[in-house]
Amino acid sequence: MINEKWLGDDGRQEYLNYLKENNLSEADVLPIIPEANQFKNNPKIAAVLLRGLLEGHEELVKKLIDVETLNTNKLLEQMNKSLLERFKASNVSIEESAYLGVFPTNSINAHIVRREGGYLILVNTGLFELLETIISLFFSVDIGKEKEIAKVAAEQIRQYCKDRTLPDPFKIDCFTKDQSRIATATQIVNSAEEFVICHEYGHLIDGHVGHALADLFITPKLKIKVETKTYQQELEADMWGLYALTSIKSHIGKSLPDSEERLMVCSGPLFFLLIAALIEEYTGKKGNETHPPAQTRFLEMRMALSKAGLSEYTYLAKFFRAFSFLVAEELGVKLGGIGDIVMSVVENRDENFKYGYEEITPISEQFKNLKEHHTRINNPTEKKKDSWWKNLFNFGFKNQ
Repeated sequence: MINEKWLGDDGRQEYLNYLKENNLSEADVLPIIPEANQFKNNPKIAAVLLRGLLEGHEELVKKLIDVETLNTNKLLEQMNKSLLERFKASNVSIEESAYLGVFPTNSINAHIVRREGGYLILVNTGLFELLETIISLFFSVDIGKEKEIAKVAAEQIRQYCKDRTLPDPFKIDCFTKDQSRIATATQIVNSAEEFVICHEYGHLIDGHVGHALADLFITPKLKIKVETKTYQQELEADMWGLYALTSIKSHIGKSLPDSEERLMVCSGPLFFLLIAALIEEYTGKKGNETHPPAQTRFLEMRMALSKAGLSEYTYLAKFFRAFSFLVAEELGVKLGGIGDIVMSVVENRDENFKYGYEEITPISEQFKNLKEHHTRINNPTEKKKDSWWKNLFNFGFKNQ
């Protein structure tokens, strides 16, 4: 049962206690939003807010104004509560309580820490700021400006990974001024960030926590204990996160046509995983014994959307993948795991599902099948089925 107090004051206090235990304070957490007064005095932001009001997005505009003076943790708290409200409204069952907070995990993956009273979900400092910057840059691309924008995006990733410097949007002069592009970028950023959160809720829902702890080294002198998971559990959590996002309305969804809402929701997870792949390639940290590489996760999520008959809502991610290759070139790395040959196989499957050669499978059913499959292969008492080729061999041998 959800502990409402843990989502607010109780969870926040436990989070602050956790920071203190690790010789950190909330002053070490940088805000997502600009410094005071920059928000009001920036004409670009003022124009977007006015456009939002004129188009009937009063609730979203109010939230943006309300968080002007809040830090990242307060914003995450609001995002968390909004998600849980929409889970409840869409009959997506959540039994565990989690409080979200920023922590310098030095990882693109969030981590779960169990505390007395509930769980903390730790999001790496600056991750959401970076997502917002790279996605906004992509929607600023014009014909002939692709490499120029990719170079700026690469520099933001380089600073984030090497110098731990957070992007300052007010020092980037190539952002688009087109209000419709800005609105689309904002919606996809929201979907990407919510996918990160939903992924962690997937671990809680699937019972992946409470079994073992692992050391996560923050610096050579600082390590924290986090819930350890397996490669298979990470894929399950991705699938649950995708299921959750495609089952609920986003907080801006009520003002969008269903097709546009689906486009935003399906794009967010793929955008996040492509950015994660760039970071992994640049840092050389391409997955580990528990986390699959981001390129593998991208392919799994892209195929899941195809199997669910949602491939038509992935075309923005296709363009962003092409942009990611330009960014990778600027970073001096390659994204070979999602190259043209690999993606052509995926896109050929799209046609099979589109024309009925293969049966459409809802994401909820795919999640169920994935979990049952992992349960079977990890159950030593259950007899494993022979591979098709072994059965064929046995059949031929017996009939000789």
